[in-house]
Amino acid sequence: MRGLQKRHDDKIKSMDKVVADYPSSVYAPKALYEKAQAYIALGKNESAESTIHNLMKKYPKSSDSRAGQLQLAMLLNSQGRVADAKKEYRSLITSAPTSDEAKAAAEDLKVIYANEGNIAEFAKFMKSVDSSYQIDENEMDRLTFQSAENDYIADGKTAKLKAYLKSYPAGAYAAQANYYLAENAVATGNSADALAYAERVVALAPDASIAENALAIASDALADSPTADKAKTINEQLLSRATVDANRQKAQLRLMRFYREKGNSAKALDYANRLSNAAVADEDLVEIEYTRAAALAAGGKTADAIQAYASPATKPQPPHA
Repeated sequence: MRGLQKRHDDKIKSMDKVVADYPSSVYAPKALYEKAQAYIALGKNESAESTIHNLMKKYPKSSDSRAGQLQLAMLLNSQGRVADAKKEYRSLITSAPTSDEAKAAAEDLKVIYANEGNIAEFAKFMKSVDSSYQIDENEMDRLTFQSAENDYIADGKTAKLKAYLKSYPAGAYAAQANYYLAENAVATGNSADALAYAERVVALAPDASIAENALAIASDALADSPTADKAKTINEQLLSRATVDANRQKAQLRLMRFYREKGNSAKALDYANRLSNAAVADEDLVEIEYTRAAALAAGGKTADAIQAYASPATKPQPPHA
């Protein structure tokens, strides 16, 4: 490590000598750029900044000056000084818009604006520099969602997801954004929002894998309204799409309740029979057996009903809706 530091220290001294001896040569700006790089390698960021500013002041037209400004912007961004980094990126793009350094700066700046959820502002700035500049709409969609998703996954923040959906209500990632919001609504106990967001997921991406989980969320949101027609529709959809036992059983159990409360004994019995051997909670098994017994009795199958009532699963209390 000491040897590495010595090499960088020696390089700095050598570059200083080049600048001192040949200030007007083509090597001088290159020497200052290399000196700044050596400072960065040593972790001496303030010295690197000072050197780059000196490079930009003395040799503003040099390609090394542009490279130095790009390096400065990257350094500032890596330190979390985003506002200062944006200033340097924008300055570089404005002063030499067709340069390779400006193109690299634009890519970095685009990511910064995307992370801030403000990709439209980036596009506006770029058009002010070059009226022919075009950013692909699909890329804007992707970058805006990516920023929103990162915020949600990292801190549970939903503001950018909502802003994304306002800008791209039918965007490529709208279904996933609605799913995240449905998931968040469940976590915060907001059943109405959970249902609304979950239904949007299914409407936007009916064949996507998240549609099943969205329907499960919607089913849960309607659990307190077992006789609602919407509950029936949602649970029928969930049952038709279910690929895991938990969702299949959830839908069957709630459809059993729906038909039982509606007085449709035949349908209630059908779902109860489907669930009779399912791996469900004890309290659900009790409810299933009572429903079977009551439905059998209603259908005139008294002996079968008595046998169902005598099942070890049943307890002397009525089922809960």
